[in-house]
Amino acid sequence: MTDLLLLLLFVLLMLVGSFVCSGIEAALLTVNPVKVHELASRERPVRGALRLEKLRLRLGRSLTVLVIANNVFNIFGSLMVGGYAAVVFARHRQLGGAALPLFSVGLTVLLILLGEILPKSIGSKLS
Repeated sequence: MTDLLLLLLFVLLMLVGSFVCSGIEAALLTVNPVKVHELASRERPVRGALRLEKLRLRLGRSLTVLVIANNVFNIFGSLMVGGYAAVVFARHRQLGGAALPLFSVGLTVLLILLGEILPKSIGSKLS
């Protein structure tokens, strides 16, 4: 049973990592640069505004790092989780032969919905 919990933990780690990267990417692309500059240049700058302004000044580098990290979570994470799922499902034969294909399809759907679409929607609305 601990194999299945560890597999769930790996899936959650992959989804959370992808969620965070996608959300930050969307927020960086949609935040109003004039508003960021105004918040950063106040006598007492809003907390985080100076850091956000620095990230916006080097937007290309910031987005490159985020896209690479997101791809690591999506691609490498899927490969590792899929490989581990194959081992877990081989050990637990009572799950049936269709468990791995169903897991792969479910993981893909979750990754698209929870790792890409939802965080980009939230990130663009909050900025």
